[in-house]
Amino acid sequence: MSVALQMYDLCGPWRFQVDPGRAGDERYSQRSYNAAGWPEVSLPCTFDDCAPGMERYRGTCWFRREFELSEPVDGGRASLCFEAVNYNAAVWLNDRRIGENHDPFLPFEFDITDVISSQNSNLVAIRVDNTRNRGQFPLFEGWLGQGGVLREVSLKIATDIDLKSFCVVAELRGTDGWIESMATLTNHRRESAWISLRLNISQIDGGRILELDLGRFEIGGESTREILVKKSIGHVSPWSPESPALYQAQFELLNHGHILSQKDFRLGFRKLEIRKNRVFLNGTQIFLKGFNRHEDSPRTGMAMDLSMARRDFEHIKSLGANTVRLCHYPHHPGEIDICDDLGLIVISEIPLNGWGIADYPGGGLGWHVEDVPGIIDTGKRQLAKLVGRDMHHPSIAFWSVCNEPAEAAHPEIVESVRELIKYGKTLDDSRLWTHVSNNWCNFEQNNLFLEDDVICVNGYPSLTQRLGHHGSDLPAGTEYLDAETDFTYSKLYWAENLNRLATLYPDQPIMVTEFGYPSVQGTAGPLGEDIQVLATQAELQVLLSLEKNLLSGALLWCYAKHPWPPGGFKPFTFELSPYGYMSRDRKTSMKALQVIRDMFNDSGRPATSRLQVVKAL
Repeated sequence: MSVALQMYDLCGPWRFQVDPGRAGDERYSQRSYNAAGWPEVSLPCTFDDCAPGMERYRGTCWFRREFELSEPVDGGRASLCFEAVNYNAAVWLNDRRIGENHDPFLPFEFDITDVISSQNSNLVAIRVDNTRNRGQFPLFEGWLGQGGVLREVSLKIATDIDLKSFCVVAELRGTDGWIESMATLTNHRRESAWISLRLNISQIDGGRILELDLGRFEIGGESTREILVKKSIGHVSPWSPESPALYQAQFELLNHGHILSQKDFRLGFRKLEIRKNRVFLNGTQIFLKGFNRHEDSPRTGMAMDLSMARRDFEHIKSLGANTVRLCHYPHHPGEIDICDDLGLIVISEIPLNGWGIADYPGGGLGWHVEDVPGIIDTGKRQLAKLVGRDMHHPSIAFWSVCNEPAEAAHPEIVESVRELIKYGKTLDDSRLWTHVSNNWCNFEQNNLFLEDDVICVNGYPSLTQRLGHHGSDLPAGTEYLDAETDFTYSKLYWAENLNRLATLYPDQPIMVTEFGYPSVQGTAGPLGEDIQVLATQAELQVLLSLEKNLLSGALLWCYAKHPWPPGGFKPFTFELSPYGYMSRDRKTSMKALQVIRDMFNDSGRPATSRLQVVKAL
């Protein structure tokens, strides 16, 4: 094969077999096994959509496919690439086991140069198991953890000298753009080679093209070299939620003027910084307001559905939001492309979720102090993969190393979180690093957020109040409620506790990354839509009022209802989360969504002074 990169799409029809007892371990991967009777499925997909009765399946399944090359590899390097397989994958090609992966939601690939055939058909088999092992991420699921091949599968053919990977930081300095790039070059030849690296930047609309010669370098035979380049590129248009200016970029790897490899991506130039416990974007203070969103589609579950994602993000932006938190795991990179397009700021995190939690019906993996070193290693590995994949996206402003760990019970977690944040800053010091805590309110030690650039906290005081822990349900027959008085506890909770937190950490911005109230669509009572309206209005009003002197952001939980793990969460036993301001099928918005729209667009003024509740109980 001549010159550069060739990509073969391996999505589409595969053969599928469920294997709860692992009976196929010695057979299903082999060419001699006849899988003609297996049903056909189309990848990407979840286990749940592979056959009737597979909903909420936990265990092992197999996928098989044959493919042929249209032309020989001819001296190139062949790789089998997966965007995400959950949670555990083992892969065979032509009867040979080529590798395994245990990092869900993240890409991986295997070099198959010595295994693939250019003359005959090739058989690839994947064994997928969505049963988590102790210490494996996610340590706790706050969602329905569907197994399957959730994202694209492809075959990549590259030249024997290749641009293996790259990380790019694009910043705004005054009105000029500044590029810092780390390119990893690999030479599979036995002899050394001289290569040139070039970066081309153009405006998306086909305007001015800038060619940057990044230098000529020697790479030793059968070795890898990292090239760090820093360049100013002159005047650029800044990226922001109001004006998400993007540029098309392309790395070119050349040998004696001959293009060996090309990598296309997009850039946006913006400056992110903290000044006096406030977040600034391009020199202007910004208040981050928006929603959390799970990667869930009513059509495909957790498997990729970028058309649904685009509609969701467009709707979120139309509500007056400028931020989304992609919880609680790496989302498809296409979702971040969409956020780049629309001007939505992104919080991205690895699936170190609920570390130490074990008491919910959905099941956490609990706390084992001897697992700490392995969890830290896994966290670092996944952070490196996530940052390496997405570092060039202008929409990503925050990296989160974990969500809601049991910090109050385990000081080892506090130290581990600190270590992960320190490590993350060595990967990317151009963005803000954080972790998200729900132990912050009653945590007495002044060391919970020592390494965080931004303090991120979650809280649900209205839910606690409505279910009787800090008050009683509404009296029977109530028809009108005043949010000013009925949700006094919720307002005091936020005002008093956030002020206390700001006193402990006067130099760090504070964001509320989760708040909200559940509702059951079309009902009244403690989980009725009208109570959700009142709770949302009361809490959002006080949080927006703190924007001027205390708070840097407020994100609602969550945009749309999504499936929960079996048994739900205390005190609920729903299989579909009652949290959400859109129905899961996106056909119905909850009444509270209009309140959110009004308040997002009107500087915190309540949408109405009094809201009608018809027969609340």
